Amino acid sequence: MKMKKVVNSLEAQISKDDLDDGKYFDMFREKRIKASKNIILITLMGIGLFLAVGMSFDYFVGTKPFGTLALLILSFPVTQFVIFRVLKKKFN
Repeated sequence: MKMKKVVNSLEAQISKDDLDDGKYFDMFREKRIKASKNIILITLMGIGLFLAVGMSFDYFVGTKPFGTLALLILSFPVTQFVIFRVLKKKFN
């Protein structure tokens, strides 16, 4: 029942002419493109940063593949958290 109220209120805010113009669909498309660019950029930067730190850690400590692998595995949850925070801040 609550979802029906939300849909009805959204329909009341958007007129038929606005839907025909496609203005709202373009706005949502642009937001999806911006979000995709942000996700790709943050992921590549996170992997690159953790890879560089892991390789330098291995170089100084002498644990050839283990530091790099550990930090690459750690980069996934950290990057996901950063993506969540950035997108929440930008699009809310």
